Amino acid sequence: SKLANVLYAAELARRYPSITSVSLHPGVVNTDLIGRLKPEEQDFVRQATKGTVEPQEGVYNTCWCATTEKSNIQNGELYLPVGQPGEHTKESSDQELAEKLWTWTQKELET
Repeated sequence: SKLANVLYAAELARRYPSITSVSLHPGVVNTDLIGRLKPEEQDFVRQATKGTVEPQEGVYNTCWCATTEKSNIQNGELYLPVGQPGEHTKESSDQELAEKLWTWTQKELET
């Protein structure tokens, strides 16, 4: 889930600060997932998300996070297109929840 990605990146950054770890959102990419919606549903998605980007543009945020100067990155942060820090919810800022996710993931990997 998106929440798990945000929490895990933040917890990885907290536990291993020498490793740069971020989560990112590519934007709402105009793919078949949107194309299969009814026209009025497509309009709703575009209005609710400030529009869509074409598939080739969906990689811009990933490329920015991977190639920007390290001084432009805050370790453990969420980035929205392109290179903009995201706003956190109560859940995505919950360090206890991030620790629980980390512990659960480690146990799952051991089995």
